[in-house]
Amino acid sequence: MDDEYERAAQEAADWLQRLNSRSVTAEEVTRFHEWRRHPGNAAAYSDVESVWNTSESLRDDPDIDEALQGALKRPRGPVERRRWYGRRQALMVAVGGLFAFGAVYLYPHSSAYETKAGEQRAVSLADGSDLRLNTSSRVAVTISKWSRRVELQRGEALFTVTHDASRPFIVSAADVEVTALGTKFDVRRTEAGVRVVLLEGSVLVRSSSHTVRLEPGQAVTVTEDGSGTVRKLDPGDAVAWVSGRLVFRQTPVSEALTEVNRYTLHPIELDAPGIGGEVVSGTFATGDAEGFASALTELFNLHREKQNDGRIVLKALKRDALQGATMP
Repeated sequence: MDDEYERAAQEAADWLQRLNSRSVTAEEVTRFHEWRRHPGNAAAYSDVESVWNTSESLRDDPDIDEALQGALKRPRGPVERRRWYGRRQALMVAVGGLFAFGAVYLYPHSSAYETKAGEQRAVSLADGSDLRLNTSSRVAVTISKWSRRVELQRGEALFTVTHDASRPFIVSAADVEVTALGTKFDVRRTEAGVRVVLLEGSVLVRSSSHTVRLEPGQAVTVTEDGSGTVRKLDPGDAVAWVSGRLVFRQTPVSEALTEVNRYTLHPIELDAPGIGGEVVSGTFATGDAEGFASALTELFNLHREKQNDGRIVLKALKRDALQGATMP
């Protein structure tokens, strides 16, 4: 193999990768032009660029080597052919490195992640950011050279974003967009709208009607009409689910039931008029519907029935039974 050409081809591949990166300094451009003044370097760069451009359009072809062979047809003489086979191998190695680079950087990388009821999932993204999916959630993630986008299709996710000013990190949910500025935040789709809770850093929350900027410890729920009021919220309570806990502070029973039922396949049903508006406080384990049902039964003197399909129905005791139960 032509050692000099192999070196030049590898350097050419390195330059092609660098020049296609997110930012290139003037100093690097000057160095590139100086490097390419050498005839051997210029020829190697032209070869690598030609093979890359040809194979780029064929990157989904199952036989990429055949595509490369078509792009690498050269001299026909015996001596030249042997020399070119050596150069061809050098190009294959150099461009192979570019394919690895392009697969994770130049080309958009899209993935979808989801969880079932009661499940959580931690995901490390290609840009170094992390997300954690809560129960019954799904996201679609697209990472490219120019942007980072996540669509929260259902449920809830906690994001820890790696700062990259040249590539915005945007989370969309329904008609709401959350732009992270190097930060940690939680986004949840609910019946009331899209709730955003900021733990660290800063985010911009955009809707059809206005834009708000959150500070740590603030939350906003954007409703269907695009409106939303910023309020203070304990971040620890909001993301207690990460450590397997649900925290209620003077929470209406109906809301607490909705939250508990997110984590189980066997929901609790309340058949007790007036109880849904009462409030509860306390910490419960995610997925422990039985424990929460027992707490409500004792607290509000309810009758508990376990159905054949696993559902738990809480009913109010009849007045006579209630009076009898509270008699001395």
